[in-house]
Amino acid sequence: MKKIFYVFKGVIRRRAVVKVLTGLILLPFFSCNSKKIPEGMLTQEQMVPILLDVYIGESRVNEFKVKRDSAMILFHAYEQKIFEKYEISDSVYRMSVAYYYDHPDELESIYETLLDSLNLMEKRLEEKNKEKEEEEIKEKEGEDNEEKRQAKEIELLKKKLDA
Repeated sequence: MKKIFYVFKGVIRRRAVVKVLTGLILLPFFSCNSKKIPEGMLTQEQMVPILLDVYIGESRVNEFKVKRDSAMILFHAYEQKIFEKYEISDSVYRMSVAYYYDHPDELESIYETLLDSLNLMEKRLEEKNKEKEEEEIKEKEGEDNEEKRQAKEIELLKKKLDA
């Protein structure tokens, strides 16, 4: 009787091992499906520029330093312009945001791309401001040179008149 028990116990162990191994082998195939975005949702590539515009809009509205309810009204109008620009409805945008909040790995990817875009925009703005400052310095130097030239001409004229 003990021998039958040990044989039965060995069969159960083998079956358990086979089930575990089968599960481990099939796990990657089932986990890959989670990356598929449901129909009607915005892709990550679509979300980045939209979110970029949304955050810039929030920043612009905050610069007005108005009461919260007035700021919400201003932002809502700005947000509608964004939706028109990208030809999407607010419901698609909100469902997509909710979807990505439920899938943090994908949301993280969106925010990494968004951060890269913001850093690039900042560099371009800094370069543009630097170029503008350099032009202003050159203009000022040109004005200074023009004033010096005019002052020399006046001195020469005075000398000619004195002579």
